[in-house]
Amino acid sequence: MQCENGDKTTDCFPKSTINYQVNLDLPAYQNLASINGWAYVPGGPLSGTNGLIIVKKGTYEFKAYDRNAPHICPTANSVLEVKDDIYIYCPEDNAKWILNSGQPLEVAGISPKTYPTHLIGNTLYISY
Repeated sequence: MQCENGDKTTDCFPKSTINYQVNLDLPAYQNLASINGWAYVPGGPLSGTNGLIIVKKGTYEFKAYDRNAPHICPTANSVLEVKDDIYIYCPEDNAKWILNSGQPLEVAGISPKTYPTHLIGNTLYISY
């Protein structure tokens, strides 16, 4: 099921435009008020095929992960999830990454794909 090229990136990773705005005042994103808080962004035309996981790393620092597993071709069971507020998990093969940093823990040797974030006021901009 592996489909990687020579530089350890997945060839079949879905390519999509990311251009999403998160209003941090909305109830759906209240978890992002705290450091190490996280929230899902649903998939859509501007937020990736399976959506995003956003993590608050510091007062003004956020990380946005793609929910597609970075190490295997997409399946119905390879959408990344947050488990125990500590790690990111792939149900397809039990791969794990540290939520705050994306560092691989088990199975996968590469980190989830991340997208640049920029905070202006209470709006977080994610684009790629």
